[in-house]
Amino acid sequence: MATQNFEDTDAGRFLLNAVQYLSMARLVTDTEIYRAQPRLFNRPLLNTLGVGVEVFLKSVHLSLGKTMDDMKSYGHRLDKLWDDAPELIRDRVLQAAEKTNDDFQAEGIAPARTVNFRDDFVESLRNLSGRHHLGGSQLRYLAPAGTLATRPGLLIYAFHAVALDCLKRPPFGL
Repeated sequence: MATQNFEDTDAGRFLLNAVQYLSMARLVTDTEIYRAQPRLFNRPLLNTLGVGVEVFLKSVHLSLGKTMDDMKSYGHRLDKLWDDAPELIRDRVLQAAEKTNDDFQAEGIAPARTVNFRDDFVESLRNLSGRHHLGGSQLRYLAPAGTLATRPGLLIYAFHAVALDCLKRPPFGL
């Protein structure tokens, strides 16, 4: 029986798609025009980020033996995909976020990490699609007045770094 290459599996295809979406999001955030007018690009950027994170987390679950039907049951619930992901993956993403924040701070574009940095990062992820299953989210609809929009930079850089690493060394070091 021939073994299947990782890139030919559902997990591999999802991971490749995740890297493509997250690379596009990072490409946008690295431009001068984005840095000058981030609000101009916020909604499409959040959509690209949301899809990238979703297919990355689904690729992790698929690599652990879950099925495409299992993935359908998650819908677009990034919170549920995150909560059900292995601690190893969640920790790698959080470490990448910490490194990114430290790099941003050294460049003068981010404040020092707070005591609650990891919790705040996860809350940003939850805010990205937290209302989607209730009929609305930042991704598709206007957020209610007073709702703080997700700042995409840390999420993009952290998930992109981990997804790229996983692509170089499949299947995810699990």
